[in-house]
Amino acid sequence: MSTPAGGPTPDIVAGLEAFSRRAEASLARLRDLQSQIDAIVPPQLPHAVHAEMDADGLLVELTIQQDLPADELEHEIGLAITDATRRRPAPDVAKTQATFRAAARGGDLDLGRILDQVLGGLDPSTEPAAHRNARNTVEVSAQAGVVRRVRCDHTWLASTSRAGVAAEVLATVNEAVTASTTPGRA
Repeated sequence: MSTPAGGPTPDIVAGLEAFSRRAEASLARLRDLQSQIDAIVPPQLPHAVHAEMDADGLLVELTIQQDLPADELEHEIGLAITDATRRRPAPDVAKTQATFRAAARGGDLDLGRILDQVLGGLDPSTEPAAHRNARNTVEVSAQAGVVRRVRCDHTWLASTSRAGVAAEVLATVNEAVTASTTPGRA
């Protein structure tokens, strides 16, 4: 399974690259299906919060455009992140492959866990572990780079500026997404 230098054998690398190509084709099909579903049943869109994501699923912008009651603001933040996820650019396959190769060379790649994730898929009935900010005011659940839920302390939402809320949510979401996408790790 590994070379004398500790890296994966060429057949394993070739298999992972082929698997990566099939996964990319599957993602393209999923995006096409999602756009067809969206055409039939338009998704609920936020009206007071705007978010943008990069190809890695990290938030690059979160703007709260108007003051809202805490429960409505929390809901709008969730809608904005879901909308940004739907619109985010496709991941860079070469970058993803390089990340996995580096993890494999370093001995940090858990192929069993990766295969369990891929073959088992994301089970919507299970809730991933929550990631919290240092002040325990923002809680984000992310699984395989996808934000599943954002919860905020309503007292904090009501007493914090829009810019402060946006900055804290953006940072916590990005920490959770990064933690959920580390190759071969929980």
